[in-house]
Amino acid sequence: MEWKNNRIRIVLLVGWVMTVLPVVGFAVPKDDIKALCTGSRNSAKSAVEQLVTQPAESLFYWISTFSEYPKTDTIGKFAHFSRTFGENVRAPAFLYVPKCYDGSPLPMIVYLHGGNSKRAFDPYTDEILSKEPMMKLCEQNGWFYLFPEARFDCAWWSPNGMENVRTFIREAKRRYNIDDDRIAVTGFSDGASGAYFYALAMPNDFAQFFPWSGHMAAASLFGDWQLYVPNLRNRQVFATNGGKDRLYPTAKMLPMIQLAKRAGANLTHVSFDTADHNYGYLKLVYPGFIKRIENNRRDPFPKKIYWETSDPRIGSCDWIAIIKLSTQQKAALWYQDYNCGIPTGQIAYGFTPGQDESGTGLKVAVVDPKKETIAARLGFEPEDIIVAVDGQTLHSPNDFVQICGSKKSGDPITASIVRGGASQTLSAKFPAPESTPAFSHKSRSGAIVAEYDRNRFTIKTSRIKQFSILLSPKMIRFDQPVTVVVNDTPVFNQMIAMDSKFIVEQFLANRDRKALWTAKIEIEVP
Repeated sequence: MEWKNNRIRIVLLVGWVMTVLPVVGFAVPKDDIKALCTGSRNSAKSAVEQLVTQPAESLFYWISTFSEYPKTDTIGKFAHFSRTFGENVRAPAFLYVPKCYDGSPLPMIVYLHGGNSKRAFDPYTDEILSKEPMMKLCEQNGWFYLFPEARFDCAWWSPNGMENVRTFIREAKRRYNIDDDRIAVTGFSDGASGAYFYALAMPNDFAQFFPWSGHMAAASLFGDWQLYVPNLRNRQVFATNGGKDRLYPTAKMLPMIQLAKRAGANLTHVSFDTADHNYGYLKLVYPGFIKRIENNRRDPFPKKIYWETSDPRIGSCDWIAIIKLSTQQKAALWYQDYNCGIPTGQIAYGFTPGQDESGTGLKVAVVDPKKETIAARLGFEPEDIIVAVDGQTLHSPNDFVQICGSKKSGDPITASIVRGGASQTLSAKFPAPESTPAFSHKSRSGAIVAEYDRNRFTIKTSRIKQFSILLSPKMIRFDQPVTVVVNDTPVFNQMIAMDSKFIVEQFLANRDRKALWTAKIEIEVP
């Protein structure tokens, strides 16, 4: 069904108008439901053909309440998964099944290891992983432990790495009764950076994120993704860094943490001031980690979502999805771009040395127009001859570099120069090190703020051409009209029906019994 006005086009997936309770008089097709929930796509084909003919509200009820998972011989052991990509590259994963598993739903921890850009997969074995602190923690607390592997061509923030993780989660949920609302991601070093990335770019499967000693912008710096810190409003993130970390020290990470908090991120950050880049301090983190896994649950139907992207491949958060951008437009007045600088540790000298034929010092050939450089602070001009800095005579550019290398931002610096044949002394404060943008925002992004109250959806967009709204009977009443207001303009007020085929397709794509979508509205904004 299609509905139009002069601003917007709505495409509806329409079936029958139903209530949210099972239809009386229909026998429960237990075998087909079990085949759908625990079988592969191929083995479930016959079941799918039967189930798409069932009443949508009954189908929703049967899938969302399914819990009859088959018995397993892997209790207290590792199950092994793999995904093949590229030229027959086989990416492995390990899933530990806790000894307490009896078919009841349990949380799952997805642990992302460090060093994800190596040329080969590390030779992990069941024996090696059984000694890992996180695996022991999962066994002690009765959690599933998913350990995917990564390398240079399937790093956590690469398309292959992302698809690997998604595939392994869905395979785990096909075989075992995983609690959909208590799946968490954690990791150390590159694994922590990957956890940040999933919170910023693909949060749907997860309840919360625990990046330990990672870099929030790593996927932007090394994976060429454009990331936006306001996206961290949608999930809880509990992050740590060490004050003496040689890779990601707190001082260097703090500008991004502060930026995210200014943007409204649901972020808690703790610095361990004496910690280096090692696991030692995590024993202080584990008690709080355990409490959060047990007590914090995902809400796949939040009343309000903010999402921003420059790439529709990572344009989805819970029930809202950005499908097409309109980057030729100006940003909406409410939109704000959040970014910050990261110190590089390098000082900008701000001039190019030339050959001083008189041999009395260092010649200034070209002056950089940048303001925050040593040359700009001191006021160097082309053709100046730098005779000395802080009273130390210069014989080469290396002398200048060595003298400046011992200084800190704000320290006094003097330069004795010859300009136009006359001697002068210039004085200034030493500049701060150069910084580079934390997040690459080379292309324009689109952003959306989506809210709902009962059956009324209120949407604000910035540079969005098309988006979709996923619906569930846990969000709205399907026996009443749905109203959509976009940028203060009412655009839709109609009945929407649950669709059995759509329900099955969504379940097979996500293996999610809690976030089970039953209908979709697609909105095109010209």
